[in-house]
Amino acid sequence: MIANKKFSSAVAGIVMGVLASTLFAQDEGELNRQIRSVKEEIAREKELHQQEKERDKAFKVSAQERLKKISEERAALSAQVDSLEVERKRSETLRQKQKSTARWYSKRHDDHSKFLITYVDSLISFVEKDIPYNQEERIRSLRSLRELLQNGSISPEEGTDRIWSALLSLLKVGGSVENWPGTLGSIPGKYLRLGAVFIAFISDDGREIQTLAQTKEGWKWSSVGDDLKLRAALRDALKVSEGKTAPALVLLPVDGTLLGDAQSIGGKK
Repeated sequence: MIANKKFSSAVAGIVMGVLASTLFAQDEGELNRQIRSVKEEIAREKELHQQEKERDKAFKVSAQERLKKISEERAALSAQVDSLEVERKRSETLRQKQKSTARWYSKRHDDHSKFLITYVDSLISFVEKDIPYNQEERIRSLRSLRELLQNGSISPEEGTDRIWSALLSLLKVGGSVENWPGTLGSIPGKYLRLGAVFIAFISDDGREIQTLAQTKEGWKWSSVGDDLKLRAALRDALKVSEGKTAPALVLLPVDGTLLGDAQSIGGKK
């Protein structure tokens, strides 16, 4: 019995030892697993930290590039603002010059309009004293032109063109010969205009010949009487104006004193 007890105790000791060894081995394995887990966690943390550092570095590089770009854009914008300011000042200077020029031209425009109105007045005065040929129509046309200039209905440029046309018309009257049928009193005949010098009336039978010439008292009709030379010259002039004879130079014995105090265009004698 004693031997069995010893054997049982030895077996129990061996079993306890095996169990202790097994438990120790299990604890050591668990510990190793925990250590490996911790190491893996540490390694993962290090990797995450490294990635974070790299992202942070990349962010800083990106931020620096962004700041650099912003700085360059600000510099470019500042240069553009400076350029626009220079352009604004230049435009303002130009605008002021244009305003000054516009005021100058406006004054010249007004002065020119006043000059044209005064000139038309002188033309009206001239036509009133000119040969009485379509006088009312010519004066009416000039007064209409004066009114248009006065109320600004036409520009000075157009007014100048119209005045030039009126002058050409006056010159045409002064340099042309014309005839037309009519009566003087009750005598039938033809009128003969010789430029702006005088108008003659020649009856159909050739007996009555009168001239309308400017005297110191104004335009008056007067008979040529028995002045055979003047009669012949006027009849020849009528035939030339009618195309009944070849064009020729007809000399008319006109007394220069009959022209009186006629004024030239523009109001000068």
